[in-house]
Amino acid sequence: MKKLFFFTAAIICVALNHAQNVATLIHSGEETPFYGSEALVQALSSAVDGDTITLSDGTFTSCDIAKAVTIRGAGADIDNLWEPYAATVLSGTFRIMQPDSTAEKLTIEGIYHDDAIIYTGTLQGCTFSRCRLSSVLSEDGHLVDAQFIQCRIATYFQLNDNSSVTCMNCVLVDPHGESEETSYFNVANCVVLVNNDDIGFLRPGVVQNSILYDPADYHYVNGEVTEFYNNVAFVEGEFRTAVANTSNRVVSGLSAVFRTFTTGTYTDTETFELTSTAQKSYLGTDSTQVGIYGGSYPFVATASGDIEEEDSVLVATLIHSGEETPFYGSEALVQALSSAVDGD
Repeated sequence: MKKLFFFTAAIICVALNHAQNVATLIHSGEETPFYGSEALVQALSSAVDGDTITLSDGTFTSCDIAKAVTIRGAGADIDNLWEPYAATVLSGTFRIMQPDSTAEKLTIEGIYHDDAIIYTGTLQGCTFSRCRLSSVLSEDGHLVDAQFIQCRIATYFQLNDNSSVTCMNCVLVDPHGESEETSYFNVANCVVLVNNDDIGFLRPGVVQNSILYDPADYHYVNGEVTEFYNNVAFVEGEFRTAVANTSNRVVSGLSAVFRTFTTGTYTDTETFELTSTAQKSYLGTDSTQVGIYGGSYPFVATASGDIEEEDSVLVATLIHSGEETPFYGSEALVQALSSAVDGD
C-alpha cells in the first residue's frame, strides 16, 4: 500500500508539472529550466547572444528582447485547426532592441502573441516563422532583411523607411510601407487583407502568387515601384489601372476563390483554403496554387518539429528535504522514482 501511495503521488507530480509553463534555456548544450508565467523573462535574463530558449504550451509574460536568441514555442494555433496541441501564448506588448552589430540573429518561432511587437533601432536579419502576431510596429526602428514565414499578422504591419522584409506564405492584415522609395516589401504566396483607408499598402517591392482583398479600394498602388505577378485580386480601380502585368487576375466574389472565407474579415479560425476549382485555376509563377498553401513553404501552424517536445515539456520534479530536482522526457518518472526515498 505504501509503494502504491508513492507511485500515485509521483504520477500526480508529473501531471502537475506537465501543465506548468516551462522555458528551457539551452547554452553550450546545457539545459536550464525555468517555471511559471515569468519563465521566459527569467530565461532571457540569463541568456546570451546565440542561445536557444524553448517554450512549452501555456501563457507566458512577454518582455523586451535585447539579445540575439532563438525562441521556439510549441505552436501558434490556439484553435487546434491543424494539429491536436496547445499553443505557446506570449501576453503583453514587448520591444525588440537588438543592436545591428550583433553577429547572431533573432529568431522567433511557434508563438501566438496577443499584443504589439515594437522594433527599435536597426533590427537586421531577424526571422519570424509559424507565428500568429497581433501587430508589428516601428518606434523609429528599421527592419533590414527580415523574414516572416508562415505567419499571420492579424491587425497591422508597419514597415518604416530604410527597411526591407520578405513575407512568404503569410496572412497580412493592413501592411503599410511608410516610404514609397525605401520601405521594401517582397511578398510571395500570401493573403493580404486591407481594411484601413490610411494604409499605404505594399510599396515599393514585388508581390507575386498572392491573393489581395481590398473591398473599398483603400490601398495605394504605384505601378512604377511595385511589381505584381500572378496575383488574384478582389479590387477594381487603382489596382487594375496601375498594374499593367496581364498575369494578374481581378475576380468578383470571395466564394469564387476561398472555401470558407466569405466575410472579408480576419479571424484566427479562418484557414484561407482555396476551393478545389481555384486550386487548379489560379496558379503562381511556379505552377502551384496562389495563396498560403502554394509555393515553397505551404502554410502550417505547428512548430517546425525541431523542438524535442518531450524533453522540454514533460517534467517530473523530485522534492527531497525541500530541494527540487527535475527530470525530463518520457522516462522522467522512472528516473525520479529511482532517486527517491520514502517520504519524498
